[in-house]
Amino acid sequence: TTPALITCLWVWNFSMMINMDICANKLRGELPTSLSKLQMLEYLNLSRNTFDGHISEQLDHMLNLDTIDVSHNKLSDEIPKSLEKLQHIQVVDLSFNHFEREVPCGGKFANLSPSRS
Repeated sequence: TTPALITCLWVWNFSMMINMDICANKLRGELPTSLSKLQMLEYLNLSRNTFDGHISEQLDHMLNLDTIDVSHNKLSDEIPKSLEKLQHIQVVDLSFNHFEREVPCGGKFANLSPSRS
């Protein structure tokens, strides 16, 4: 765990949290697997930091998630297929990372169209 991330680890104990926006906070390191403990979360914005590594398969535990933004980081590896299990997902921003695979095409992703912003 990197020093910048250590300062916000206490956040992962708020299991009833609905919105989390920690964009542009100069956070770095791998995304903590404890994110999956935030099972009530609907909105997650981790954009514009320098997170690296991969997105955990455990995100499928976040059943209420409707928005996830991890854009402008240094994430790599594959986009987890477990994102297909997110029933309420409406917005997914994975842009400006280094992913090696296509976005999953099952579940709610079958009906999503690319953003034209």
